[in-house]
Amino acid sequence: MLKVPHWTVRASALAMLVSGSVAIVQATTIAPAQAAKDCHIGVVATGLYQEVTKSGATGDLRYPATLHNATIKLYSHSGDASVKAEVSGARSGDILSVDRSNFLVTGTAEYYWQSTSWMQTQGTWDYCEKTLTGSSATIKDMDGAHRWIRVCLRRSGALQCTNVWYGDNDDESGDIGPTFA
Repeated sequence: MLKVPHWTVRASALAMLVSGSVAIVQATTIAPAQAAKDCHIGVVATGLYQEVTKSGATGDLRYPATLHNATIKLYSHSGDASVKAEVSGARSGDILSVDRSNFLVTGTAEYYWQSTSWMQTQGTWDYCEKTLTGSSATIKDMDGAHRWIRVCLRRSGALQCTNVWYGDNDDESGDIGPTFA
């Protein structure tokens, strides 16, 4: 169950009263962040990581993505659909993260694209993160089979994420189950 501090509830209620508006407060049940060991699978499979590409008008609607003026690439493994994210041109202290849905991709296509607004109506997600000690970093071997994935970069507390999610839906025999759900 999600615990909300007393002051948060009081501040929200006061803000609604002062503004004269009526709002329905909805509690979200986003799963807490998992430790890095819980979201990396370390699978050794045959096949290759292939870069996920998508054309888009801005840096957050395409892959490779441009977040905080850094380039982030997303890869999907051809054997087990694990994912890998790489950032270059970032700053030491930035945090690279990969969001992963807590619900499955459905349909019959090999892969899909969805918006963040659609994702928010469907369910929740969790993430893995890695703090950079230089200008580049990689998160790899995260289970992406039948899950929605996007990449994010946090700089000085400001989070920027792609606003397009990749859903790998291949049904190869090497697909593995979720490492967290």
